[in-house]
Amino acid sequence: MAFLGLRASFGIAYHLHYTFGLLCGRGRLLHDPAAGLVEQLDLLGARDLLVAVSQAPYTRETVEAVQRAVQAGVPVLALTDSALSPIARGARQALLFSAISPSFFQSMTGAQALAEALVAAVAAQGGADVR
Repeated sequence: MAFLGLRASFGIAYHLHYTFGLLCGRGRLLHDPAAGLVEQLDLLGARDLLVAVSQAPYTRETVEAVQRAVQAGVPVLALTDSALSPIARGARQALLFSAISPSFFQSMTGAQALAEALVAAVAAQGGADVR
């Protein structure tokens, strides 16, 4: 399992990676140091899962990473703010959150709440892998 969120979504991806690691002890946090994201994506296969997080305005590198993963046959779970999001289009499954905010910036509260609910579901239904 790999987790990807860049720019504003990095904190959500990091939190998912960290809490999933506490539950199951495995998973990778993908990032883009020195444009190395492509090499990290190339290590994923059809038996992996890419959990990608992005919201408007969508980070180009995340959108391209999801497209690359889909083309390589890697299943994608998109956590995003719209069913029309560019990361939702090719994803096997998309979970939506609200990013509405009275501020100029989009809110990350909905994404964090969704991440918490997802981790809780894994903990509750993870079986022997979680125990």
